[in-house]
Amino acid sequence: MSKDYRLIKNCKAGSEKAFDEIYYSYYRLVFYQAYQVLNNKDDAEDVMQNTFIKFMRGINDIDDNSNLKQLLSTIAKNLAIDEYRRKENISNKTTYIENVDSIGSVSDRYSESEILISLRGTLEKDEAKVFVLKVVYDYTFKEIAEDLNVTLNVVEAKYYKALKKVKAYYKDR
Repeated sequence: MSKDYRLIKNCKAGSEKAFDEIYYSYYRLVFYQAYQVLNNKDDAEDVMQNTFIKFMRGINDIDDNSNLKQLLSTIAKNLAIDEYRRKENISNKTTYIENVDSIGSVSDRYSESEILISLRGTLEKDEAKVFVLKVVYDYTFKEIAEDLNVTLNVVEAKYYKALKKVKAYYKDR
């Protein structure tokens, strides 16, 4: 029995401990997914909270064999896009999506931002996204490819290109 299977079954049975384990395992990933779209800490935190609420409200409809990482990531991304569109309509098409350099406003408890800040100007946005998903969140290349809707070869190429740049960056320091 996989860990995800056990956690989903226990959540369906009403276990707060199972939910807590899911939350503390994935809240940073959910925040990151939302922040990538919204580029606003407060909005991303709201989406993070709403992601877990939506997850629990629909827990009985979730397949027991679901991949929690992929499921929560997808929910967060979709909610963030919805929020972005809502904000866009309210503010007459004000653009909230900026490049990775602006992630510096995230609080210290989201340490993945420190990685991106230290690499400012070193990685392109798509390389940074692949690098963070692989290194910080331990995504597989296949999961990254599915998440970004690109081929496995593209993900691997971007990761190894980013890795080469990161090594060069730290070698020169």
